[in-house]
This record gives sequence, structure tokens and C-alpha cells, in this order.
Amino acid sequence: MSGPSTKPKPREPVFVPHPDDDAAVREAFDEARRDNLLSAEESAAYVRWLETGEAPHHLREFFETGERPCPAPRS
Repeated sequence: MSGPSTKPKPREPVFVPHPDDDAAVREAFDEARRDNLLSAEESAAYVRWLETGEAPHHLREFFETGERPCPAPRS
């Protein structure tokens, strides 16, 4: 009788996207690394917008287009 194996088990990837989604997943991870994420308040507003169609004026266009407005230039 032998003891437990001391060989390390091969690690499986935690997440493997479907090949058709690979580019979109990479882009999403890149945005997350750049801290281009919703704040907790924006996230809650987004869920409300999905459920009711109502959103704060300054976030409505972002939710509809996915593009944030350019910040005002600093003086």
C-alpha cells in the first residue's frame, strides 16, 4: 500500500471563455484592469435602469450607449 501522491495536480483554468467570446472577454478584463468599472452607486442605478427604465440624467446616456462622456478639461 502506498501513501498519497506527492505529485502536484495540474491546475485547471478558472475561467475559459467560448472561442467566439474570447475577444470580448479579453476587452472586459482589460477594462477592469484599467479601473474602468462602475462605482457601487452607478451599479445600483444601472440595475434600477434595467428594471424600470429610470436613471439619473447624468448616467442615462452612458447606460444607453455604453460610452462615458468626456470629462471637462482641467484649467
